[in-house]
Amino acid sequence: MFSLKKLSLLALSGSLLLTACDPKKDDPKVELPSPSERVYVVNEGNFPSPDGDISLFNTTTKTVTSTGLYKSVNQGDLGSNPQSMTIIGTKAYLAVTASDSLNIVNLTDFRHTAGIHLKQPRYAVAVSATKAYVTQWNGYVANGTVSIVDLATNRITGTISTGLGVQPEEILLGKNGLVYVANSSSNFLTVINPATDAVQAPIATPDGPKGIVQDNAGNIWVLCGQYVDPNDHIIRFNPATPATQVNIAVPSNYSNGNLRLNPAGDKVFVSLGGDSKVAAGIYELPLTATTLPATPLIRRNFYGLGIDKDNVIYGGASRGASNGYASRYTSTGTKIDSFQVGKYPNGFVFN
Repeated sequence: MFSLKKLSLLALSGSLLLTACDPKKDDPKVELPSPSERVYVVNEGNFPSPDGDISLFNTTTKTVTSTGLYKSVNQGDLGSNPQSMTIIGTKAYLAVTASDSLNIVNLTDFRHTAGIHLKQPRYAVAVSATKAYVTQWNGYVANGTVSIVDLATNRITGTISTGLGVQPEEILLGKNGLVYVANSSSNFLTVINPATDAVQAPIATPDGPKGIVQDNAGNIWVLCGQYVDPNDHIIRFNPATPATQVNIAVPSNYSNGNLRLNPAGDKVFVSLGGDSKVAAGIYELPLTATTLPATPLIRRNFYGLGIDKDNVIYGGASRGASNGYASRYTSTGTKIDSFQVGKYPNGFVFN
């Protein structure tokens, strides 16, 4: 018969054993720089392998803290084809398209806190303090949708259809309070009133709208492209008169993309693959542009593009099955440096 003392010793030894085997206690600690020093790089990975992840660059030390931050912190794969990372408050929402998941992490330590099953999620935007929208492809023969996420509970509270076979991509909360969705397999933008989740009249565009931004003058810019057409298009319109559009035609190229703004919102950047008449590279457009500039700011077309608060330009380049790299440039197009990141870096996120 065991005494109470023996039982206490057994309990203590069992407790120590459980603590020693607790995987959370054994996780290697990843030291994160201060939020103002962080640049996150979204790496798609090699589809369909689950090797996509987030790289983290420290702007003070000019070093990469981790090429695979999510896996280093959480000791598990983020998934196949991470498409975007959206910061909302103290959390980051990671849309992992081929894994049908929206993974949520705390920015303080990048630990996974919740996951939402969504069919092919692409991009997210907060439309209020309590609600976000997430675009979803849902395959090629089903309705594209925008899912409504309750930010307090991380639950889906509803869906908004963008049309049969329509593949919604980037999503913008406009300065007028309306939400604009670029539907890549269509020739229109879906417009939603987030106060009611009601769909309003669509806005006609050239074929294949995919990138969308709004400048500091209030005009909306959209990059459109379908590979069967001879031209892709950069359009600009005032949301009050969306049918009146400036249309800048550029040579069609499967690698055209990355429509971005500088932090002040007074310059537009687009990366183009080019052809025999137009050089490949990153082009900088003024807000009054009606044609493409004669020469690119940077003579290199990158897979991913971003501009930070100091107007430093980041370009991501892929190397197939190997890790890719990112290069940094001044606002005048002079190269600063480069560093290794994950596979297929498609975008940059700044605090």
